[in-house]
Amino acid sequence: MKPTLENVAKLANTSIATVSRALNDSGYVSDDLKLKVEQAVKQLGYKRKVYKSLPLSTLSKIVVITNDDFSNPNSFYYAVLSGLKFEAERLEIDIEVVLIDSLGENKEALEDQFEGADAVIMVGMENPNLLDVLKSIGKPVQIINGSDPSMQFSSISPDYEYGGYLAGQYLLEAGNRNNCIITVNFRQSLIDRQLGFQRAHRQIDIHPERSCKIIDLVEYAKKHDPDLHDKIIHGTAGGDFGAKYLLPKIIDDGLLNNIDGVFCICDLMAISLMQALKNKKMADTSIIGFDDLPISSLVTPQLTTIRSNYYDLAKQGLAMLISKQAHSTISGIRAYMAVELIERNSVYPQIHSK
Repeated sequence: MKPTLENVAKLANTSIATVSRALNDSGYVSDDLKLKVEQAVKQLGYKRKVYKSLPLSTLSKIVVITNDDFSNPNSFYYAVLSGLKFEAERLEIDIEVVLIDSLGENKEALEDQFEGADAVIMVGMENPNLLDVLKSIGKPVQIINGSDPSMQFSSISPDYEYGGYLAGQYLLEAGNRNNCIITVNFRQSLIDRQLGFQRAHRQIDIHPERSCKIIDLVEYAKKHDPDLHDKIIHGTAGGDFGAKYLLPKIIDDGLLNNIDGVFCICDLMAISLMQALKNKKMADTSIIGFDDLPISSLVTPQLTTIRSNYYDLAKQGLAMLISKQAHSTISGIRAYMAVELIERNSVYPQIHSK
């Protein structure tokens, strides 16, 4: 039987996604782990797949629109953009990254920026006004980690609803019955995580309104810190959505009293919660994050989280754009990538009397 990627991952004692990143040299894999993967490949006689540039692609330059989160190595967008740049280089396509904050939504400024570009990729942005401007410019557009409500443009994202479901299911299976989600409900990709988390609780004999509490940092900041509220909405409150400032107040207000487990909608928020709970001597609360950023395995306790394959997300997003451009298709497509739960040690089993 031919050895598979799964066989290599098992022998190297790592995940399939990590093996894929190591074999494609797409970053976020330590030298030691790369060596283990190479040794497993050699020992098993695994034959690497040789990928060729898509012959139908006529794209030579793509402008990537994002916000300033990409500059932080511990951000989701940095990982996606790294994968996107790697894949574009493999396909001999030039990539130019543009910070939309520096251009606003001015049509003339955007047109100047896109001069000479064949297409546009939006990473991690859900801005209907900007989409309307891009529509009027007439460039092919692909959205990665976001969606177009009117489906004028195709998009691909991790399956956030399923990720939220996995987080809820894992907490419940560990015996955590009084759980909450800390979120920021102003983008669909964030709302989907909450919907999945609630679905997991509805599937067992629990009343979601009592066992699945929702703490929305947007609403909390609106009442207690209006300036921070505006920063959260405009994406300038940091990668944890201002959680490090709000969570100590939330704990003092008793909103996490009698809570067994917490699902945070991103790793940086989960890490801010860990620190806040430690400072308040409440460090026995189960916590799950989302994204599996490199820092999530470096904190104490190591963070249980939901992982998506950044390289595959970027690769598939670029492939969707190339396919649509090459075949002159018009209809928008909304696609989702698989996610997986990464079990570490930030979730503690709970025992409840029947």
